[in-house]
Amino acid sequence: QPPPRNFTDPAWQAKVTDEHIEKIIVGGGQSVGLSMMMTANPDLAAKPDVVKALRAHVRSLKAN
Repeated sequence: QPPPRNFTDPAWQAKVTDEHIEKIIVGGGQSVGLSMMMTANPDLAAKPDVVKALRAHVRSLKAN
């Protein structure tokens, strides 16, 4: 617990910013007040193109 985020949810996709997604990717859930179970990836802070590609992938999961 908690259950994983449903990245296909259009309501979640609409309310979350790109910056928020990128912050979670690098800093983990704890960086935005969410679960410590969402692991941080601090090594990606020096790789902004990778972070942007991961964010784009999360965005691509949105259900139509």
